[in-house]
Amino acid sequence: MNWLLAALLGAIQGITEFLPISSTGHILFFEKLFSFTPCSGQTFEAVVQLGSGFALFFYYWRKLVQHTIKQNALIILATIPAAVIGLLFHTTLKTHLASTVIMATTLILGGIFFLYVEHLYPTFCSISEKIRFKQAGTVGAAQALALIPGVSRSGITISTGLYLGLDRSTAVDFSFLLALPILFGSGFYELFSHFSTLTSNEWTNLTIGFFSSFFVSLIIIKPLLYTITRFGLTPFGWYRIIFGLLLLGWTL
Repeated sequence: MNWLLAALLGAIQGITEFLPISSTGHILFFEKLFSFTPCSGQTFEAVVQLGSGFALFFYYWRKLVQHTIKQNALIILATIPAAVIGLLFHTTLKTHLASTVIMATTLILGGIFFLYVEHLYPTFCSISEKIRFKQAGTVGAAQALALIPGVSRSGITISTGLYLGLDRSTAVDFSFLLALPILFGSGFYELFSHFSTLTSNEWTNLTIGFFSSFFVSLIIIKPLLYTITRFGLTPFGWYRIIFGLLLLGWTL
């Protein structure tokens, strides 16, 4: 059954990575629900995210090639905060912030923030289709919060972009492009950090989870982009609040 659970978790990652509901939070929840530990530490979570990263690259590579130097510089700028904090506090984040209570709390708080942003969004006098350096830096700083399980990298970056006055399409595109260096960086870092200690069973789980995440992500990116752009963050905000409350009840 292990290979089936690994494939299921990879598929969950492929779906939830591009929805603002926390992919890591959902994977950790289902691991506990099924009492299944695919790998020691959080190597599995990072590697299945790597599968989503490759799918995202295949989807966006033409846009990346067509980008100007300034556009690529904005992505690099916005990546720096999360990369620096992740490297400096990697052990602390993985050891002390991966609890179910923290995950449930951040799910609820994130959901409330989504509803607040969507409440404000119609009142903006002008919606920007171009990202300035200050906006990119702020979105990047917000992305660093996604190192805490339950926050959701896509959720915090999209909602922050909207709060700063970006139109939905621009905020979503920038969020997804911003995911590439983070997904690749964290995935390869975790993989090579534990490369020599992985067992044959863990390698099997990683391989199955990676390809499951990759193919599901590749299929689902476009419809999920449309869904978020069309319907906004409100339904996901309510989902996060309900899921977070259920998670708290289950834990306590």
